Amino acid sequence: MSTQVDAGLISPGNTVKPGDAMSWRTWFAVALCSVVYFLDGLLPAMLGPLAPNIAQSLNLGPAELGPVFSGTIVGQAIGLVIVPMFARYIGHKNIIILSVIGFGFMQAATYFVQAHDVLISIRILEGFFIGGGYPSCIVIVTAIVPQKHRGIGVMLLFVGLALGSTMAGVVSRWFVTGELWRTAFAITGLATMCMALVVWKFLNVDVSDTPEEPDEEPRKFRDIGKPPLLWGTLLLWLIYTCSFAVFYCITYWMPSMLVGLGRSPEIAAYAAASFNFGGLIALLMVGLLIDRYGAIRILSLAYLLAAVLFFFDGRFINELGDMPLLILLATTGFFILGGYAGVNVVLVSYYPAELRGLGAGWAKSVGRVINISTPVLIGIALARGAAEQDLLSMFALPAGMVATALLAIGYLKKEMTTVSVAKQVG
Repeated sequence: MSTQVDAGLISPGNTVKPGDAMSWRTWFAVALCSVVYFLDGLLPAMLGPLAPNIAQSLNLGPAELGPVFSGTIVGQAIGLVIVPMFARYIGHKNIIILSVIGFGFMQAATYFVQAHDVLISIRILEGFFIGGGYPSCIVIVTAIVPQKHRGIGVMLLFVGLALGSTMAGVVSRWFVTGELWRTAFAITGLATMCMALVVWKFLNVDVSDTPEEPDEEPRKFRDIGKPPLLWGTLLLWLIYTCSFAVFYCITYWMPSMLVGLGRSPEIAAYAAASFNFGGLIALLMVGLLIDRYGAIRILSLAYLLAAVLFFFDGRFINELGDMPLLILLATTGFFILGGYAGVNVVLVSYYPAELRGLGAGWAKSVGRVINISTPVLIGIALARGAAEQDLLSMFALPAGMVATALLAIGYLKKEMTTVSVAKQVG
């Protein structure tokens, strides 16, 4: 992968290039990408706390809400695969700018929604732009941050994501009455579109997917789908599938489930914020722990503890008072969201530099595609009388599967390193 200025929109003398030391320009570029992730976390997550009001306004039941939640996932899955293909032609910076404009516009357009099918369409389009911007931010950060600081650099992106998800619960708390949910979407959407101008003006990067040789064949899916990368690719797909199953269903359905159990809409909104706040605290620590002790060891332990906590969440959700419940959910979020963000370090470390964007796009897209029906199934289960407690405890299973898959990837990486060293010696 060569290093060229993206689309001539930045001044070459002030650009941040791969291999540069951690100067203030590098930190500033990482911070801007983190702000994009903040918006990626804020906008979709607002749908969960506001869902009870949206359902009442549009006369939707649990079965109808499921496809609304899945619409965002569908759009993200499509965007993650399609949009990165254009990065080598227009540059990662331009991909980010167009993505921010797109999902900000769709968020603002939600203000005018009057029908169920229109809401689903807008969620799909918003998800498309959000998904399209994810890989470019990761590629930029991993390219400009030196290897020894990569764990912290990537985790800072997800500090932004977790902070956005946390703020979604806090912000939504003020819009849980009547039709105020429309105002919440309009304000956040317009603010997001303004952020695109900031990115255009100040994100000075020097990273491109343009091949060094004009006739060099572009990297394709087969490069991540054949040995020696094949088994790791499949394990990463499993990891993201299980992680998204937990992340999306908790983010979208937990507030509605708590309201169904008799909690107030305000407490339900705070519960979503509490869960994400736990993840935010974890993100401030996980990057340092990964750089010191290794990603596999730290993340497999985090997912294992999350599995145990999910089981207890379901068992005690009715017995706990509001404050103990918020503390328990924050603790669960600490481990599951900290582990979820840290998995991205495993992802970018597994693939060579020229395959990171492709590998990231496919892993995240496959995870979302498989989970398109998961929020719908949760809604159908609730509509048919399934107990919210049992559904919450059920998330212990995918969390445990991720812990096992991470250990398997650690073994594969050791085997690949051993083979590579043996070939060099030979």
